[in-house]
Amino acid sequence: MWILFGFIGGIGMGLVYLPSIVMVGYYFEDKRAIATGIVTAGTGIGSITFGPLSRFLFNRYKWKYGLIIMSGIVLLCAVCSAFMAPLKPIRKRRISQVNELNPDEINFPAKTTLLSLNETKDVDASKSDQKLDSNVADEEKEEMLQKRARLNSTTSAKSRQSINVDDAVRPLYKEDILYQGDTRDLPEYHQYQLDIPTYIQETTKIPETKEKSAMKAFWDVFLSMTNINVLNDRKMVIICLANVCSMIGYYTPYLFIVKVATQEKNIGQVAAVSLLSLIGFTNTASRFVSGWITKIPHMSALLVNNIGLTVAGVTTLLVPFCQTYAHLIVYCIIWGGFIAFHVSLSPVIVCQIVGLERYSSALGLTLMFRGITSLSAPPIMGAIRDFTDSFNIPFIIGGISFITSALMHFA
Repeated sequence: MWILFGFIGGIGMGLVYLPSIVMVGYYFEDKRAIATGIVTAGTGIGSITFGPLSRFLFNRYKWKYGLIIMSGIVLLCAVCSAFMAPLKPIRKRRISQVNELNPDEINFPAKTTLLSLNETKDVDASKSDQKLDSNVADEEKEEMLQKRARLNSTTSAKSRQSINVDDAVRPLYKEDILYQGDTRDLPEYHQYQLDIPTYIQETTKIPETKEKSAMKAFWDVFLSMTNINVLNDRKMVIICLANVCSMIGYYTPYLFIVKVATQEKNIGQVAAVSLLSLIGFTNTASRFVSGWITKIPHMSALLVNNIGLTVAGVTTLLVPFCQTYAHLIVYCIIWGGFIAFHVSLSPVIVCQIVGLERYSSALGLTLMFRGITSLSAPPIMGAIRDFTDSFNIPFIIGGISFITSALMHFA
């Protein structure tokens, strides 16, 4: 069970989940936040339905045949993956035009050929040796310098001319591919004058290489996702440690709330399992509305995240005082709703801290810290429960970890 259900099954679930999130960023630019909300709602819907469904299957067909049926349901993901087709790049050509500057004062290369994903415009051709007329307004000078700086960034105009067709459509070369929020809120989006095709090209960065290799794309993404240089930013260190704290208590309700209900409160199995469905229901609803809540004046993504962690921590600390089934229902509704803010808004917070260019690296490290904690915390919590013969200690530890994470985020 450890090897098959845990290790291999866990890898399989990761391979299912990651592409579903990546493809949202790949297909959607203008309405990405809504699309991400719909996709991630599937996780909540699964939490609502699979608790009662698994209980029914195991009671009706025993656990062996029940797992076979559930594996068949999971296999349907292969059907969904058949629709995840790569976009086709379109080669465009255009001569740059700069109306606000005197054309006699600027030297342009004749033409620049670029690859775009599937849009209809091109980025401006690179400008070199630009001379600013002394009569040009300061705003226009600054805009000119910003454009030149962007084109002289990681991916030069020369490298973009030589982009391989296969590389041009690789999702993970897009800097914002893992960003789940509204792309219109990104500074880079406004920097490119609300032009989606230009924005896509400017945020698609393919590292240059001297030697061609079949594993180039793999190593490009691997090195980007494991770039520990982002930890030189003290804010990122705090965020990573705060995520470790939050993940210490994250799985405690999922692991123990049903057992608390059945073993300590003498609640029936069917009613106890429905508590997980309540968590899934409120979790799904909160993921949907989290983006809109951050649009409220004075309500930033970081503040909403911190409020969610604080409320989740306080309510988890109060679980040992729950005496009735109604108390557990209230806890599951509140905890499931508020902890969703932390899960859904963490990527947005990371992007706001480090910027889009380092976003993939920062998010990769954040998720790595989460993953290590998710791997170790549940068995440790189980061992604590066995050692103390009480469910109260794991919930107290979980509540303290949420509040600690909230305080670190506030810092």
